[in-house]
Amino acid sequence: MFSNIPMASADDCQLFAKKYGTDELTSRLLLRRNITSPETLKYFLHDDLRIIHNPFAFSQMDLMVDRIGAAIGEGEKVLVFGDRDSDGITATVLLVETLRGRGLEVFWEVPMGDDHYGLQIPVIDTYAAKDVTLLITVDCGIGNVSEVAHAASLGIDSLIVDHHNPGDVLPDAVAIVNPKTEGENYPFEGLSAVALALKVSMALEIADSDLYNQTFCLLNARPGNDSIIVEAVKMTNLVEQQRITETFVNGSGESQLARLVDFIRDQAILVYQAEPQKKLFEQLFGTGVEIAFTDIAPEIWKQFPQLRDRSLLRMLQGSRLSRFSSRPTQEIDAAVQLLISYLHARNPAILDTVRSQLDLTALGLIADMMPLLDENRILVRHGLQRLAASERPGLRELMARLGLLGRHLTSTEVSWKLTPSINATGRMGKPDLAVRLLLGEGDPSALADEIYALNEERKRLGSEAWDAVLPGAKQSLEEYAGNLTVVRHDRIHRGITGIVAGRLSRKFEVPSVVIAELEEHFVGSVRSIRG
Repeated sequence: MFSNIPMASADDCQLFAKKYGTDELTSRLLLRRNITSPETLKYFLHDDLRIIHNPFAFSQMDLMVDRIGAAIGEGEKVLVFGDRDSDGITATVLLVETLRGRGLEVFWEVPMGDDHYGLQIPVIDTYAAKDVTLLITVDCGIGNVSEVAHAASLGIDSLIVDHHNPGDVLPDAVAIVNPKTEGENYPFEGLSAVALALKVSMALEIADSDLYNQTFCLLNARPGNDSIIVEAVKMTNLVEQQRITETFVNGSGESQLARLVDFIRDQAILVYQAEPQKKLFEQLFGTGVEIAFTDIAPEIWKQFPQLRDRSLLRMLQGSRLSRFSSRPTQEIDAAVQLLISYLHARNPAILDTVRSQLDLTALGLIADMMPLLDENRILVRHGLQRLAASERPGLRELMARLGLLGRHLTSTEVSWKLTPSINATGRMGKPDLAVRLLLGEGDPSALADEIYALNEERKRLGSEAWDAVLPGAKQSLEEYAGNLTVVRHDRIHRGITGIVAGRLSRKFEVPSVVIAELEEHFVGSVRSIRG
């Protein structure tokens, strides 16, 4: 497996181990896989939940949180509409649990039987008649332009939580959380729908804190070589919006001072350790100019007494921060991390809520085969532990039938045993069974039995379909000059087209199309090969 991967030299391994504190084997493996970017390595070498990205890095997350908050305040009825696969099912369950936990009356729907993918107008009409005024789509919705417009015409606002590629025109929703929309600056695109739902849940918890919707400027002055260096970062919801660094030496021009003044003007200004900061700014501006700022050190020390009287420089020198950044870290970066740690220490419910939902998150991320990079590594790592000790009765019943209960779970076991069972409910037209199982609606033992039986039936249908389509696949391969297989057969069940297409593409190493014929339309799946 390593034949095409160059060996790392002993010197490189030693330098790597010294910089990142890794052992020789770990250093060699990471180097051979060319995993050397500091920002990437952070998620391979650490699993602290505090380093997952701030959900308010999504440009419209505040709009989504505020609309949900308004629904809570007004006691509105909400519909959560998801997809029928494992990611859509777990995303639906996670969001329904979150909203019900906040006192909302929440309905849920997933496509049943041979229903089309995505939001449908008859569903909207049904729930408009039930006085629903807020619709949230998960794992779908980004392409439902006309459906969202129809909902709006009935007085229903829409929120979209989706990770699929958007089209040229976006739905006119109140807010869209999708890392792939144009202009979105969220630092990682590889989240599935359930991970996005987790971000919404996390954002709602942050919105309960006293830092929500607070915009301020974090300011820090430090002595340089015959100079004073001033660093400033503007933040909203603890997300960095803009930063500036100015170095002032004797005779610095007014333009530098003007840039700094413009940057901090009309901002709430925070500093760490006010007295040394005040002295440096007096050197810079003179004693006749006073900057009104708030010292965050006393509040920080209440939460972290061990940091009392410790400077930002000392904290920066003793932290891991500089190891995992491609750009030089500054004292202001230590102050930013202090505020993030303060937020979580002061509001433990934020990460407690995240932890409680990581079993669902891991299920959906693994099922949708999302890249185990960046924050996904932390979410899945913690999620597998949560999954192994899940407190959901229905999930435990299903895991018992699959021989997974009480075991140390790996992503491979989950992807080969557990997620196919959840997926089978959607493939066989009964995804509501999995939603009810995970939500705890109904007899967990009976639901687990039915889901297990559906998965066995799905396997049987897949085996029968394979025998039926193989001759036609070989024939189509000849017709398409060995570059493609296309199969349509009356023995193919709608729910297994993707499975059969994937198996054909692996066998013949070409893209494969498999089509099932329903009463009024066709349903097909396409699976390709690497590259």
